[in-house]
Amino acid sequence: MKKNLKFYALIILSVFCLFSCKKTDENVEPSQTKNDAVLTYIKSLGFSANSIKDIGNEYLVDGDITFAKNMEIPINKSQKVESNLVLTDRQMSIPSINDHKIGQYYGGSLVNQTNRINVRIMVDPSINSMINEINSAIGQWNNEPSGISFSVVSSGSYDILIKDADLGAGGCGRARFPLNGKAGDLVEINKSYISGNSFDQRQRTITHELGHTIGFRHTNWSTNGEYQNGTDLIGTPVTAIDVPNAGGTDANSLMNGNQCGTGAAYLSAKDKLALINLYPIFYNAAVSQNFTQTNCSTGTPDVVPFSIPAGTYSSKISQADADQKAANALASQGQANANYVGTCGGTKPKFTLSNSSYRTITVNIIRPTSVNYFTIELRNYQTGVVTYSTATSSSGTVSVSSSGYYGIAVVVYTSQGSVSIPAEGIYVN
Repeated sequence: MKKNLKFYALIILSVFCLFSCKKTDENVEPSQTKNDAVLTYIKSLGFSANSIKDIGNEYLVDGDITFAKNMEIPINKSQKVESNLVLTDRQMSIPSINDHKIGQYYGGSLVNQTNRINVRIMVDPSINSMINEINSAIGQWNNEPSGISFSVVSSGSYDILIKDADLGAGGCGRARFPLNGKAGDLVEINKSYISGNSFDQRQRTITHELGHTIGFRHTNWSTNGEYQNGTDLIGTPVTAIDVPNAGGTDANSLMNGNQCGTGAAYLSAKDKLALINLYPIFYNAAVSQNFTQTNCSTGTPDVVPFSIPAGTYSSKISQADADQKAANALASQGQANANYVGTCGGTKPKFTLSNSSYRTITVNIIRPTSVNYFTIELRNYQTGVVTYSTATSSSGTVSVSSSGYYGIAVVVYTSQGSVSIPAEGIYVN
């Protein structure tokens, strides 16, 4: 990884630039014939001429950051070009813990709630030989219970392109940071340079660069001499923010910089905690409601309570989305349950259910009172699988293999004949 990452470049990097991971410094003053508008603009950001290198279609600054020669130059510092996306997204202010917009260290922009569900990666043919390393890197991020996930696509639209690139001696890889709510769209790996590293270290480089595309800064930015605080082109403050209980020194962090070929090859406990804080999974709060029977031809409709336990539904988008899933389930299942369970004021046959022990449902017949035996129809609402069993008295049990919502329907056999009782729903932990 490169040792020096100038702070002001983080803002431009969000829009125009690449984050580079190198082992050594290599700064060369560009030819004076390249003193064009882009070159002048780079110097206006505070970079010295001897930190800028002409590499063809781009300028490489401090070995870490690239500026395309055809980039759009802001007319003045008050002009709101794409770099002010941080104002639109309100991600440059220091957030509260509940905002989930903090990381072990992150550069100020994240992948938004819509795009984080599936970040699509296109593998360029130039790096097909490292597909196993790429899959391992993707697996590291996907295996954690976070709200962001990656997938590889072979055609069509994509969010990130991974390709081989000659980054010079000491250059291992570089990547772009998130922009406009999307993941950084390019990862470049110096395939020939890292080919001599072990498999673990090759996939470590790719895992590290993917971390940059979703907003991670170097965990050891301070000891690497990278700036923490400053402002963007319109004066918005930018900082490196650490996650409570996951910040500070972490020698085991895969996101430590300047460790190509030697660093930790797998996400540390703090890396994982940072990921969950940056991209949390949201779980629904408990909801309940009373529902009145609508299927009584005689008698008085019963009012039957129905609830969705907390944590039944999850969302990678937001708390509101998880809660809405629970509300939808409450609305769709609650009325049906009332019609199944309700007795129309005591005129219908009835039984009760209880989750009496671990994944065991107890069925007790209330009406009619004289029972020879009864059959139990068990329906798994999630899978639709139906099983049957028989009880030889007015009480019986049935076991289930997993937690979830189940329906129990009963046929009671008495000396006078049989009585069918519609299904009642129950949630089993």
